[in-house]
Amino acid sequence: MKPRAKKQSHAPRADHYRPARSRGPAAAGGYGNLLSVDQKAVICQLARQAFDHQDALGLIEIEGKSDNARFQAWRRAEQHRAVGIESLTECRNSHFRTLRGHFNVLLGKEDKGFRDYTRTGKFRDRGPVEDTHEARETWRAKIAGELMSHAVRCNPKAEGHDPALAAVVAEKGGIITPSYVIQIAKRQNAGKALDALPADRLRAIYYTTRNRIAAREGRGQTANRNKGQRGKRKPSKHDFTPDDR
Repeated sequence: MKPRAKKQSHAPRADHYRPARSRGPAAAGGYGNLLSVDQKAVICQLARQAFDHQDALGLIEIEGKSDNARFQAWRRAEQHRAVGIESLTECRNSHFRTLRGHFNVLLGKEDKGFRDYTRTGKFRDRGPVEDTHEARETWRAKIAGELMSHAVRCNPKAEGHDPALAAVVAEKGGIITPSYVIQIAKRQNAGKALDALPADRLRAIYYTTRNRIAAREGRGQTANRNKGQRGKRKPSKHDFTPDDR
């Protein structure tokens, strides 16, 4: 007599209820595990050095009850600017190089910053192929670099500044600050923040920043700036003299 077959249960196994492992970006917008204690320490130390460097140049426009309060507010703002997340506890491995590169650039170490940016992977959106994560970060870093160089040359508090140039800039309204560039970006891009702009718009803001700095420092001739850009725009009635019409 054959042994009686066991009645199979059709109830779902417990592991059927386990959530599927995500293959896409994490909820915070990144990949991999959360940052380790050592990784967060590296970012915090680098951020502090960058803050002190920027503050000495007069580029920190954040007020606070204490120096540490100003630093913490600035660090979170810069982390959000770099990866879209304020808290390091929510950042992941894929954010580490971008954060490190961002603070290296703010510290004046553009070479190290660009090296990190080129290893972070492509920006994921439906925009042009050229609008990569590296391209966006590179143009932001170039803008920051222009502002820092300008501050070093023209801020009386900066070591090695040019007194004569600082006097010229002071007469024309003072050094150009990050908030000034942010307002330009919003005005030229329907109110969009600098962090939300694609690579081609960031490139335009970079050259606008260079031109504004040159004008503030009294370098070059305003009439000769952006000739290439002016040649691409549509003709206006103001471009012609009465005889031309």
